Amino acid sequence: MQEGQLMKNALNRRLTTRFTKTVLAVSCLLLATCAPSLVEAPEELPPFSDSLVRCTRWLDGSFSHDRPSDDAGASRMEMNQARIWPSKTDGIWLYSELLVVEADRKRVMHQLIYRAQDDPSGGILIDSYQFPGDPSRFTGAWRDPALFDRMDSFMLKAETGCAMRLRRMAGGTFEGATLGANCRTSRGGAARLHETLTVGSLEILYGVEGFDAEGRSIFGAREPLAFTRRNPTEEPRSIKPGTDEPTDLKMYNMDPPSE
Repeated sequence: MQEGQLMKNALNRRLTTRFTKTVLAVSCLLLATCAPSLVEAPEELPPFSDSLVRCTRWLDGSFSHDRPSDDAGASRMEMNQARIWPSKTDGIWLYSELLVVEADRKRVMHQLIYRAQDDPSGGILIDSYQFPGDPSRFTGAWRDPALFDRMDSFMLKAETGCAMRLRRMAGGTFEGATLGANCRTSRGGAARLHETLTVGSLEILYGVEGFDAEGRSIFGAREPLAFTRRNPTEEPRSIKPGTDEPTDLKMYNMDPPSE
């Protein structure tokens, strides 16, 4: 009788242990199913708008401004721009190099880095940044944007108050200018700067005027200069963030903006 009771108790303990393990296994399975996956969640691409991607692709490339035939004192100019840091999700970054072509040399007018972002209030915001130290080591680096991987955006010096806001116009171009009159800069020895920008698929209209501390214009002009894309058939250098594939937007599509 006592032996039978011992066998019964052992069987009950075995069944209880098996039931407990089953409950724990089911609980773990339910938790794994309901809990969000932190390992296999797909990486989302940044929510750049169609307008932002299109505008920055049109900015990317090589452009030239030829001297007017009736202005012997004017100089030919070159503008070379390339997308850098394509994996960044805090905006679309571009390197900009503006040169004056003289008889025997090219003189750098500016070397800047732009960050273009969607403006929550509408349009596109473009902030400008200066290089830390001597920027001449990056002259011509638009040919190989990977050279910028040796530095990061936190090293740049923001040009406070120099942001430009662009809006897409009915004809498809993007137009805008410096916000306000507080763009403090050291470019060209100026104390304050004002810029205008119109971006099209084949042409960029860029205007810049520098003022001294008393508000006198010391360089530039109110009328923008026309920079024409040097090779209209070239493949754009921009790529989709987080990949090595070009975006599927057509570079020269001038369809009007959707309502």
